[in-house]
Amino acid sequence: MPNGLIAAAVRGDRRARDELLALIQPLVLGYCRARLGRQESVLGSADDVAQEVCLAVVSALGSYQPARGCRSERSSTASPFLQLEGAESEG
Repeated sequence: MPNGLIAAAVRGDRRARDELLALIQPLVLGYCRARLGRQESVLGSADDVAQEVCLAVVSALGSYQPARGCRSERSSTASPFLQLEGAESEG
């Protein structure tokens, strides 16, 4: 992930937000499809769940605090996405 992308998205940079979503959306979709399959269910499809996750990421950008690190109450199913938190300083 390019250096500063998450920080720029948190500051409200629309281009950074769009780039961040372009990077995470395929990861989220692949994860959801691997866990939920590709068939419609009562809860919807994996694609629907992935879209909701991406919307939640956008909604949470304003309150995101990188210095907090990983919170213990996060579910283990989120672990593939927690790598994104440290990626900002690596790029």
